[in-house]
Amino acid sequence: MIFVLAVLEGEGWLEKGEFLTVLFGLIAKVAPLWLEITGPRARLMRGWPGTQVLQMAPLTPSAVVFVSLALAVLTFDGLMETFWWQALIGQNPLEPVGRSAVMVQNTVGLVAVWVTTLGLILGAILLGRRVGGGFATGPVMLSFLAIAAGYHAAHYLVMLLTAGQYTIAALNDPLFTGESWLGLPPFYVSFGFLTDPRMMPLIYAAQFAAILGAHLLAVVLGLKLAGQSRRAVAHLPLTVLMVGYTVLGLWLLSTARSG
Repeated sequence: MIFVLAVLEGEGWLEKGEFLTVLFGLIAKVAPLWLEITGPRARLMRGWPGTQVLQMAPLTPSAVVFVSLALAVLTFDGLMETFWWQALIGQNPLEPVGRSAVMVQNTVGLVAVWVTTLGLILGAILLGRRVGGGFATGPVMLSFLAIAAGYHAAHYLVMLLTAGQYTIAALNDPLFTGESWLGLPPFYVSFGFLTDPRMMPLIYAAQFAAILGAHLLAVVLGLKLAGQSRRAVAHLPLTVLMVGYTVLGLWLLSTARSG
């Protein structure tokens, strides 16, 4: 369907109609390196993470909802594997029944997390506007792109280190002929590092740094994007929300999982 629409509407449709293109196009704005394309020329630019975010136009209402959905999906993807969620839906985490058996419960949970996430963000922005003024939802919501980027990096780091090995192996010998296109020696995919007591603290430290750094960047961006406020207390609701979100993200990384 995506291919058909891209052919009918042109490649430009992907930037607005294909959700992964839209999502990663937004997240990429947090990167410290980016390309500026002017006609046939392209320049490699660098700057502090989030520099591009400060130059973006305010998010439209649909984009605000989309960004909140991206945050909610990442949050629930970690939440649904916790013992707490398994107990909540009446499942034994030590005897998983498979995702198909809990599809309804997880779908309801995802929608609930999405509505809660959107409500808390909009509520914090509205409260900040009432107590201090100077807030606009579209610009301030851009700061949450940093959180989305950090959550992606932390949440999928282990998958990158595990499933990424299959990708490297496939690129090195895509035709299974024994050749080495990347110049790598033959190797076997291994997950043994996940049981290494020296390696796991390093992985968790990287995840911790990604989440904490993303939230700190989001606070800085939020302060800049909010503009001049009449009272400093206007920033308090959004700051409290981001601190709470940081705690939740770190808890999801450290708590027991069934997956």
